[in-house]
Amino acid sequence: MSNTPLFPPTVADVQRIAALDDPVVRNLQITQCYYELSQAMAQLTGPGANWCTVATWASNQAGQSIRKEDLQRALERLVRRSQDATAAAQAMAAQGAAISGDETRSLAGAVDALRDALSPAA
Repeated sequence: MSNTPLFPPTVADVQRIAALDDPVVRNLQITQCYYELSQAMAQLTGPGANWCTVATWASNQAGQSIRKEDLQRALERLVRRSQDATAAAQAMAAQGAAISGDETRSLAGAVDALRDALSPAA
């Protein structure tokens, strides 16, 4: 732990954050505020998690919902596990291989897009 004193967010900080209109930006600021409060609490209570540490995690999770990231992950997981989606991608790839010209490029692009949706990290 650093010997440099950390200061918790001020009432003015909280009021500024509460006044933000953008829910994504507001959540990010709230999460940062909880983090700073957690670090300041750790100076008083010692190393390890405190209730502000848990609040930081909870705020981060709320932010994922606000940004609809949890829904995106759930949909990606469902599509990736779908045998029908996999079969459709394989059929599109096979049809694309049998076609020549502009249609092939268009179909190949569709297959690539489907593959990216099924496995965005690949």
